[in-house]
Amino acid sequence: MKFRFRILSTNKRRQRDVRNFGLLLLLIGFCLHDPGHSSLKYLGILMLLWSGMSWLVQKAWSAGWLQDAAWVHLIALIVLIFVDVQVGRVLRVAETAVVTFSEQMLQKGLSEPPEKREPVAKFEHGEAIRSIAFSPINASVLASAGGDTIKLWNRDTPDIPEVLQFESYTDNVNSVAFSPNGERLAAGGDEGITLWSVPEKRFIDVFDDDTAAVAFSPDGQRIAGAAWDLNLWDITDSSNFRKVGLFKHRTHDAFVRAIAFSPDGKWLVSGDSQGELKVWDVQNEQAAIPPLKGGKSSIRSVKFSPDETNRILASAGPDGDVLLWRTTDWQIGHRISTGSVLDLAFSSDGNTLASVGWDTVDFWAVENGTPIISFKERARSVAFSPNGATFATGGTDGFLRIWDVPQQLAMQDAVRIIYFLPKGSRPQLNIRAKIDKMVRKVQHFYAEQIEDHRLDRRSFTFETDESGEARVYLIKGEFTAGYYLEKTLARVEDEIETHFDLSRNVHFVVVELGNKRIEENVCGQGRVNLIWGGGELWQAKSGLACIPTFKNCFDWQTAAHELGHAFGLDHDFRDDNYLMSYGRGSKRLSQCAAHWLSQTRFFKPNQRFFDKPATIEMEHSPPGTQFEITDADGIHQVQLLVAPTSKVPPAGYEVSADEEKNKDSWKKYKEEKGLMLHSHYRLDGEEQRVVGLPDVQTEKVEIQIIDVHGNITWRRFDLSENSEQLPENP
Repeated sequence: MKFRFRILSTNKRRQRDVRNFGLLLLLIGFCLHDPGHSSLKYLGILMLLWSGMSWLVQKAWSAGWLQDAAWVHLIALIVLIFVDVQVGRVLRVAETAVVTFSEQMLQKGLSEPPEKREPVAKFEHGEAIRSIAFSPINASVLASAGGDTIKLWNRDTPDIPEVLQFESYTDNVNSVAFSPNGERLAAGGDEGITLWSVPEKRFIDVFDDDTAAVAFSPDGQRIAGAAWDLNLWDITDSSNFRKVGLFKHRTHDAFVRAIAFSPDGKWLVSGDSQGELKVWDVQNEQAAIPPLKGGKSSIRSVKFSPDETNRILASAGPDGDVLLWRTTDWQIGHRISTGSVLDLAFSSDGNTLASVGWDTVDFWAVENGTPIISFKERARSVAFSPNGATFATGGTDGFLRIWDVPQQLAMQDAVRIIYFLPKGSRPQLNIRAKIDKMVRKVQHFYAEQIEDHRLDRRSFTFETDESGEARVYLIKGEFTAGYYLEKTLARVEDEIETHFDLSRNVHFVVVELGNKRIEENVCGQGRVNLIWGGGELWQAKSGLACIPTFKNCFDWQTAAHELGHAFGLDHDFRDDNYLMSYGRGSKRLSQCAAHWLSQTRFFKPNQRFFDKPATIEMEHSPPGTQFEITDADGIHQVQLLVAPTSKVPPAGYEVSADEEKNKDSWKKYKEEKGLMLHSHYRLDGEEQRVVGLPDVQTEKVEIQIIDVHGNITWRRFDLSENSEQLPENP
């Protein structure tokens, strides 16, 4: 019996069919772009190899070189097994090359996000740092205070700080200050003031007064310490330190939290827990002027500008306003609106003011109040180096960080575009051009609509590259697409704020989610970013809008609607044609929306940033509720938003052609306390107006105003019967 073992085939048609099928499988495998090793690619490679070896055997057989023997096929089987083991390496190399090339082509034109701002030096103090100070003669030397410890640092020897710890300290050190010649360091704490020699790193003396703030006089001859009262110590004679002044500050349990000497040493200013500033005549040891009202709550920091040609005192606290006082007449020259402030610092030339809150560091141009740059940092204290090249922050995490001073102004009052790519997702082909086209369409729409309402033609600006095309930043997400289907805006925001300052500008984010919408089948989200403005008031300085790449959502109308929210517009369901409605009519801006947008900073940039405070107060309880609005800058427009109560959806609310589904959606909108525009008042510069809600049944009302400089102020009122906000009837 003749034994035949055939692994290969000499049939030409069979060879061709296997070869073609192998090519097809190989192509499909590469196109699928599997994260692992595709079985299709393996099978395709093996089929091509089988076809090639069969062809060689067939040729050799026809030439009479081989006999139809089992050993030929056994050798072929061994070769195929060997290739099967090695084919993974070939595929990995080929796949890496294809993927790298394809990603480079798809990401072409997308911009890299800026690197997260990093400190140039970082020192571990231990506990939260309440106060920091640079040596006035050496920019490499600085002191930090926190817990019961004072540490003296030198950037040249960062690993071996000097620990200055007076043995009687068992409680917090609140404040540190260098003498003008840099030879002495004073530290004020709950158990007194300690004085140290900086060159010798030794303790000199202690003044047993509870101290929240400490400061040296400009001539270095006196130390001021404050808590319940304000004391002056003469330190000119090192053998006889003596108390020479006692300023009785105590009134209504006001606790002094901040003090500062004027550059000429003439005045000593204190800020207390009741929001009062007191200016003391140092030479005559008495109040120079009546107390100044610096805020509704505690003043946490007071600092004099070192610029003698522009004599300014800055004060700030939790109210959210930085006040710049003219020392010539002690009147408020300007007001910078920001969040809660814990500390202030002027640059050495007096041109820049730094403020720190619980989680942000902000820089302001003193000349016009323009925000320069802001970044996230959990800090309690801040100080500039004497040479102006660096600044330091004392963190709530116990770390002292030194940073380079920013040299350039950040982009202001514009839209920044971000393409957000979840982990494992691939960019769409030509995505930048698509986004550019869409944003320009939105820009043109706004300009046309505003002009149609007989207002000056204008629209928002967006960041562009050197070629004039939209600059689109690519940010790669930390998680796969499924993670961003819920809480989309919040989760995207958490990741992009590591690269961008979201407290400035409007950020428009396009999220790559393939064939998925965001949240619960939503096409987009948008909002203004509110910061506390003191009391019950909030202010809007920036905005955030987000849409997915889902085909029914990735269009200019959706983008225009969500950007409208980011510019300060709320839902307006009075007409199904309004952009801010959910109607299906052709989109246009209402007269209210056009008038509002025409004055925002994003449509009218380069307006002044100093902002006089607005007030929004309820005058009467329902029925016939009225609100008094005031703003010394001049009010541009007032909007009244209400929580809907009707069971029937208004004309501009149509999310489904099915009437019952539309009613169910409207019910859910009401339950989630969604608000809608009720009415607006066009004031065009009036400083005061009383507005009302006659015969409106609603539990919640929001009042938002925009002044003539584009500053937005917002307040919500609860009109329910149990609300504590209701004033008594007049």
